[in-house]
Parts: sequence; C-alpha cells; structure tokens
Amino acid sequence: MKQSIQFYNLSKMKRVLIIGNAGSGKTTLAKKLSLQLKIPLVSLDSLFWKPGWVELSRAEFDQLLQIEL
Repeated sequence: MKQSIQFYNLSKMKRVLIIGNAGSGKTTLAKKLSLQLKIPLVSLDSLFWKPGWVELSRAEFDQLLQIEL
C-alpha cells in the first residue's frame, strides 16, 4: 500500500469518505488508510448508533459529528 500512497500522492489527503454495502470491508479499509495516511478515523455508525442500535436525534448526531471533524 505504501507504493500506491506515494505514487498517487495520497499523503496530502486530509479526509477520505468510504461507502459501500454491509460486509464489503469499509471498516477494514478505513483503518488501514487511517494508519498509512496518519489521519484520524471517524466512524459515522459509531457516532450515530447508541447501544442496542438506538438512533441518536439529528441534533445530537450533528453535534458529535462537528466535534469529530
């Protein structure tokens, strides 16, 4: 992966958005990119869902998201 990061000059990236179907490897890819690019990992699912898959209100989610970004 290091060759690709250097080749595409990805080291200057500040944010990466990863989308995909459930089970497609989004989290695995995000963790690897976060380490390689030395940028923080923010999981929207981790912010949005309370234990037991209970949703946050939109206002609560927006507040947490602003803190993370």
